[in-house]
Amino acid sequence: MPSPDVVTCAIAIDVASRTNGCLQMLKGSHSLGLLEFDALPWGERHTTEQSVRSALESCDRVYCEQEPGDALFFSCLTVHCSESNTSAQPRWAYLCAFDHMQNAVRYVPEARPAPRWLDSTVLEYGKLQLADGGKLAWEGETEPSSQEDKVAEGQRTARL
Repeated sequence: MPSPDVVTCAIAIDVASRTNGCLQMLKGSHSLGLLEFDALPWGERHTTEQSVRSALESCDRVYCEQEPGDALFFSCLTVHCSESNTSAQPRWAYLCAFDHMQNAVRYVPEARPAPRWLDSTVLEYGKLQLADGGKLAWEGETEPSSQEDKVAEGQRTARL
């Protein structure tokens, strides 16, 4: 059983409102501890309907409306959901989950902590990406496709 040591950050790209199905949370539900859940085959866990009904008896529902750029941090123990967006207004958000290292080894046995990079290293890498034509990872291939590309990628990494 994974440890419930996960924090998620939801960063609004678009306006998130009740109209377009913003995130909802049960205030204080994290203090109830790990509730009964259904485990899905790919590892995701959904709190059971009975657990949610029980949590609603002691926790108020909060609609987390956001403006673009707003960041909302919450524990994986916080009961949360969002409804379908039935409006014409988009509701994009960027979600980052920060998981405890002890959970990673459950899914990837050889997992180890990510290397720490200095801010100057990150900035230098960004400059190198821009010098290579400004092609960002999501605009094209994420893995080098040819031996020549692999050598070029290795040379860029070595410069850091």
